[in-house]
Amino acid sequence: MTKRKSTSLRNWKLSKRLYILLCVAATCMPQWGLSGQMRKAVAETELNDLQQIGWTIQHSSLSYDKQTIVFSARKSGSTEYDLYIAKRNGAKWSSPEPLTNANSAYDELFPSISSDENRIFFVRHIPAKPNDKKSTDTYSIYVTTREGGKWDNPQTIVISNGHDISPLIMPDNRTLLFASNRPTADKKEQNYAIYYTRQLDKHNWYLPEELLRADEKNVNYYGLTIDDKASVPTVRFTKQVCNRKDTVYSAEFFPLPAKCHPQPVKTITGTIKDLENKNYIAGVITVYDAITSQEITTLSNQGRYTIALPVGLKYIVDVTSQGYSHEYIEYDCTDLAHDTTETEHILLSKTLQIHVNVFDAETQMPLSHVQCQPKQYVRPNANGVDISLPIGNIYTIQFSKQGYAPNELTINTKKEVLLPSSELDIDLLPGKAPLKVQLYDLDSHQPVSGNIGLSNQDREEEIEYADLVLVRQGNSYLAHICATGYYFIDTLLTIPYNTTLQNHRIGLRSIKEKETIQLKNIQFEYNSASLLESSYAELEKVISLLKANPSLRIELAAHTDDFGTDAYNNKLSQRRGEVVRKYLVKHGIASERVTAVGYGKKQPLVPNDSDENRAINRRVEFKVTGI
Repeated sequence: MTKRKSTSLRNWKLSKRLYILLCVAATCMPQWGLSGQMRKAVAETELNDLQQIGWTIQHSSLSYDKQTIVFSARKSGSTEYDLYIAKRNGAKWSSPEPLTNANSAYDELFPSISSDENRIFFVRHIPAKPNDKKSTDTYSIYVTTREGGKWDNPQTIVISNGHDISPLIMPDNRTLLFASNRPTADKKEQNYAIYYTRQLDKHNWYLPEELLRADEKNVNYYGLTIDDKASVPTVRFTKQVCNRKDTVYSAEFFPLPAKCHPQPVKTITGTIKDLENKNYIAGVITVYDAITSQEITTLSNQGRYTIALPVGLKYIVDVTSQGYSHEYIEYDCTDLAHDTTETEHILLSKTLQIHVNVFDAETQMPLSHVQCQPKQYVRPNANGVDISLPIGNIYTIQFSKQGYAPNELTINTKKEVLLPSSELDIDLLPGKAPLKVQLYDLDSHQPVSGNIGLSNQDREEEIEYADLVLVRQGNSYLAHICATGYYFIDTLLTIPYNTTLQNHRIGLRSIKEKETIQLKNIQFEYNSASLLESSYAELEKVISLLKANPSLRIELAAHTDDFGTDAYNNKLSQRRGEVVRKYLVKHGIASERVTAVGYGKKQPLVPNDSDENRAINRRVEFKVTGI
């Protein structure tokens, strides 16, 4: 406790000069309890010691991240106190700049900067009008808002009534404490007491509620700061006791009632360093509303940062530094239940590591072994392309692959927001070649009309052929051909890497009675008559043939190898033939058009002297029995 001699104070009806001297004597603590350190910091600006050149420094407020200071001061030769702002620059502070729009011809006192550094609350002292006995000094709380990097013209907050000093905006940016000697019905003395309010919306506040006052005569509470060492929200304030001979000041502490606690805040602290050498780098942190993408605040730092994220929103924090990559972090504070603190160390790089996924523009399938130019930025990767780009230039990377049209990707590392490691996508359009297929009769060499289906053997692609069709260069197509009066045929068409017309003439054999056609890929489970799914494609061709030739009748002939007895193989082959017949009937072929005969092991195509030959003999054929 310190004692200083002073003029007796009577009901706080002071002249402007006496009141300012009172503020100086009270040594009102700055926002975060660093009064001595902060005044020293201001005194050590690059200009020089402000106090030594005649400045009178009043109240000061340090930002939540301790990188910005706002203070009230009177320059040498000036008669008013104005607001000034300075930024930390390493171990020193930048030259203080006046808050031109906030300052007036009156005194601006008691600044308090919000945790997002977008608002400064302060008190404007307007003295009584000369020669007006009814006029009195007023002390009203004003707020100036930063928009577009500039501070706007301040507005008084609606709950201030000319009796208020020492505003203290809490880290949630909504809860406001202040001191006031506003008259109330139960007050005997017009002492300064501590009040509480909370912001409802942009312009409206709850009616202030008195939290703490002294009923003794000439005792005042003001000079509010946060006690950040307390386990519960606690306010440190100055208690002033005035008597006829002395004015005594002491620092007191007041734990806030639960109803007055600031709303929960998530505090993020950490460092920003160079990824390669781990040195601290100056950074800029921009906080966005994750839902609306609206910018909330932008804060600069010298490699160490602290930000406050109040409850109620989802946030995106974008960390940047000139010549470096970006870093994005998301925080969900919509249901924040209590104050929390997290540490997040950020590493930014001067080189962007970009993995480019290359896709087929039509199928959206990934492409591998893609070529790139210029090669000095590219690292080989079988799956896509890895690119390393020094930040600060505009790059155009060309991607190419045989059978595709080249495509370019322009990356502006001067402006675009990119993470140290990121992914981009690019599509390559496949090159096409025109294909013409002509069918003809193998006996007469006359043109034949039929249906042609093309199945790409290199990717999933099915094409119904018309007079002319575009097909992908470098791919192989299996042509499924069916024409009335002719056997179906499958033939492979290989398309070269060029755009010239691909002409293919395919001969068809006409259907003749008593001819036998071997069906390929008709498979059964071992020692069973159950068809495997791999058989369905071949059977669909038989169905198409029968539907295209309504008068055609066939016999299904099933054969086995030489394992087992004659009786067993005869029975097994008969069952297999019947299963195939039922499949055809089930899919729309009249039952009288198809018969099934099991021949067992009686009609081998090749000797049963190896596994390969036995597989050939296990077969199903169809024989034309009528046209």
